[in-house]
Amino acid sequence: MATDNIAIARRWFQEVWNDRREATIDELVLPNGVCHADDGPITGPEEFKDRLWKPFLAAFPDIRVSVEDVLSCGDQVVVRWTASGKHTGKGLGVEPTAQQAMFNGMTWTRYENGKMVEGWQSSNIPEVVRVMKSAG
Repeated sequence: MATDNIAIARRWFQEVWNDRREATIDELVLPNGVCHADDGPITGPEEFKDRLWKPFLAAFPDIRVSVEDVLSCGDQVVVRWTASGKHTGKGLGVEPTAQQAMFNGMTWTRYENGKMVEGWQSSNIPEVVRVMKSAG
């Protein structure tokens, strides 16, 4: 089971972020699944897409995420990741700066029957956005 959850976690980062497959969000997140993000809880796939995924891809259309490490125990998986992209869009409430941005973080996810039911994210995204705002 842990191996399956690791594969799902890796699939999430590849398909959702690198391949931009919206359908994967609908497939892997339960309707009542909660993401405890840097700016508060996000519930379900639609809210995730509207509050996080679409704005982030709008701001960084070339974003690439790399999975650096993965740990698993039972129904939980922790992923340490890095990402980079050029800020060329208006997403995240910041006018484009044309700056290259580097992000790093950890995402801890709990699964039920192969679906994401709860996750916690800690990253430097809020700090990078603050710097972009001050540069604009």
